[in-house]
Amino acid sequence: MIDGCNTDTETKKQGGRMDSECLLFNVDPNSNPDGKPPKPSGTDPVFVIFGTEIVINDGDSTFFSYSMSGYSSNDWLNFAPCDVTLDWNISTDDLSPPPDSIDGITGVFGDNCKYIANAGLSWDDAEKGDIVGRLDCDSWGNANCFKDGTSGPCATFGVNLKMLLVCSWP
Repeated sequence: MIDGCNTDTETKKQGGRMDSECLLFNVDPNSNPDGKPPKPSGTDPVFVIFGTEIVINDGDSTFFSYSMSGYSSNDWLNFAPCDVTLDWNISTDDLSPPPDSIDGITGVFGDNCKYIANAGLSWDDAEKGDIVGRLDCDSWGNANCFKDGTSGPCATFGVNLKMLLVCSWP
């Protein structure tokens, strides 16, 4: 135990030193007073979640393939969603709004995260720019996710994108 004083409260802790014969540890309980994990490095790191619709026409019938994808970007102003290498991708049934939670989002600046929608604010009632959820990450702090909804075709014929969420760290 380090500096066993004041063990009956969580305030006014002094920290202390511990010697293991090889190393001397200095413990300061106030070294990170807000307790927030760091955010990814970069000027304005964002993780974008978007829906992709691929239209396939074999001459007789038209088929649709849908997915939800994510991309990490440190250069949001030059983001080109049709020309990115995806960090995460899952198949979906359509281009509907994201579900209330999405587990297993990988590749978020090297971290694993889960998307959780805000309770009490439906996707349909939210405006573009409203905070509709958050990314809870294993290592990074939580990111706020904003509704986007911008959509449009890519230069590749038959590929349509819909920007669903833009998640950024405070």
